[in-house]
Amino acid sequence: MKEPSGIVITHLLTGWITLNKSVVIQGGSGTLRLPVYAHHISHPKGELLFDSGLPQAFEDKNNQRRENRSFRFDGVKNIVTCLEEAHLDPNRIQKVVTSHFHFDHAGGNSLLKNATVIVQEKELEATRIPEFVEKSGYNTMDLVPEHNYQVINGEFDIFNDGSLVCLPTHGHTAGHQSLQILTGKEKMVLASDACQIKQILNDEFLQAPSFDQELQLESLKKLQKLQALGFVIVPGHEPLGN
Repeated sequence: MKEPSGIVITHLLTGWITLNKSVVIQGGSGTLRLPVYAHHISHPKGELLFDSGLPQAFEDKNNQRRENRSFRFDGVKNIVTCLEEAHLDPNRIQKVVTSHFHFDHAGGNSLLKNATVIVQEKELEATRIPEFVEKSGYNTMDLVPEHNYQVINGEFDIFNDGSLVCLPTHGHTAGHQSLQILTGKEKMVLASDACQIKQILNDEFLQAPSFDQELQLESLKKLQKLQALGFVIVPGHEPLGN
């Protein structure tokens, strides 16, 4: 199957998060300041996002939800602002592939009124189980019931042409997924939090435990195999150039 040309990827910086290094690196000390991205993909058959960044409410430095977290935030912009600044129309977004429902990845979903949210079945199910909600750190404010969810199970070819394929990379959360992209010229995987920073990709045992450590390690090894096949792995919180 030949992948279509004309795919354009734009990385949108929705803010920065400063957290304890031990959240990302096992046994790490000190802090890390990491970017929070959404990724816009223009495809011949339509426009979509992979993740939607931080919640609009976090633009307010005095917002209670923001203040209640143990992390610090700066430079926060909501997804609509980010799209418009990149000369992209939020109303043209047809689909949002949500890697998982953490606030820094699904925080902008509620602003994208015309989009279908593509999510793994296990991830959506986990949001309905109180013990999983607590363990995974979900917040009901990032779950938008009125959205037209497209619930998938396993690998999913979004446009049926092999160019954009959702890859299950469970472990960070119950139903985490990454996005494989083939443009005809490039092969890449937007890993999201299956691999938060490049350092982890080179040494899987550095990764701090999350929802399911065994599945998390399996997913990281999957990414390492894809890298060996020539795919560029884009970690979820590694600084990027647009």
